[in-house]
Amino acid sequence: MLVAVEPSIKRSVTIGVQRPRGVELHEFKAKQLTEAIDFINSLESPTILGYLGGPGQYFLIRLRQECAHPTYRVPFHALNEHMGDAAVGADVQTRTEMLVDCFMQAPEVFYEMGELDFDIFYAREFARARLAVQDHRKRAQLQYMAAERDLELALGIAYQASKARKILSNPGMISGAKADEKALEAQIVKCLGRIVIYDLLRNHPVLPQVKGLGPALGGGIIGEILDIRRFSTPQQLRAYARYTQGREGGIPRRRRGEVANWSDKLHRPVWLWSTDQVTRYDHVWRDVYRSFKLDEFLTHPEIEVVVRQDAQGRDKKVRRFTAGHLNRRAQRRVGSALLEYVHALWWAVARGDDPVAWYQASEWPAFFAQHTSRINDEGGLEQLNALVAARKGETPDDELEDESGDDSGI
Repeated sequence: MLVAVEPSIKRSVTIGVQRPRGVELHEFKAKQLTEAIDFINSLESPTILGYLGGPGQYFLIRLRQECAHPTYRVPFHALNEHMGDAAVGADVQTRTEMLVDCFMQAPEVFYEMGELDFDIFYAREFARARLAVQDHRKRAQLQYMAAERDLELALGIAYQASKARKILSNPGMISGAKADEKALEAQIVKCLGRIVIYDLLRNHPVLPQVKGLGPALGGGIIGEILDIRRFSTPQQLRAYARYTQGREGGIPRRRRGEVANWSDKLHRPVWLWSTDQVTRYDHVWRDVYRSFKLDEFLTHPEIEVVVRQDAQGRDKKVRRFTAGHLNRRAQRRVGSALLEYVHALWWAVARGDDPVAWYQASEWPAFFAQHTSRINDEGGLEQLNALVAARKGETPDDELEDESGDDSGI
């Protein structure tokens, strides 16, 4: 018996059961998930169908672990290809019927859920929590430091013996948050140790190493992607990560009243890697970033001022291509390149290809060699440093807004 699981973002779930007269719907609220599992267990030899990705993964994983029913998931793009794009905007009845029909017509486009899916899902949740705790801890730590500095200035010697110093110099909230971060990181490491793509990105002796992709960022990127088979092209993955404009350095912006079609949860670890980690290590990705940055400074040697309309339709002047803007464009370009590389490598693993043979036959060795040679052998680094130094003296109108804005997506 085929059973289609259709979740909602509110954590409720609709279960469509294949019957002789069609698909019969049964709805369960978020607090009724135990009843939903009991209902599925009451069916005769159920085969569970769902989407690969989306808000229903929590229920599919719980159902698979507690009941061990065969569970198959289909990427949304594959469902649309076989069913003629009818799933976009369809009601729940239609979507459950499409899952059942697609499985009956093309079962090869579905993937069975296995142990690896659990590891990636857990890594995602632990990484989300780890990054959230870090955010709160850093903000609080800055507040503690600011309070301590101001009180010390105001009280002078008396501050050393004050109760305030005992609170601010060693706050329990900070030490507790650090302990939580360490414990969560240990859980992420345990999950990532069983995920092949993470080892290939970090530790392979032949493939280019992606340094700076530690447990939190690595778990965040891999966990938010969940399964590369959700994205048939690198463009789909980039769009999901808010890197729609690829290696051009631009970024889509959320407009008032519009629903963003990207994932800030995936955008964030990619952005943190490209802005905070990529330059800390001697690896090919730093050369790629520097080469992209050199491109930006050569292509845009001066600041431009253009007129843009704000949310209220009013004209305003903004600066383009300041030194900071160009740096952020280069950071976005290297983040986009990382997503393309992850997509290609992970798909090679999913197909069962030998990673080394795939890499050597791909465009990536030439891509890395081009940028590494440009920076290290052709004087690119010296040229970049000179261009950056020359732009440090620019004095743009402080009243004008920088077009680059806040691109963190956080």
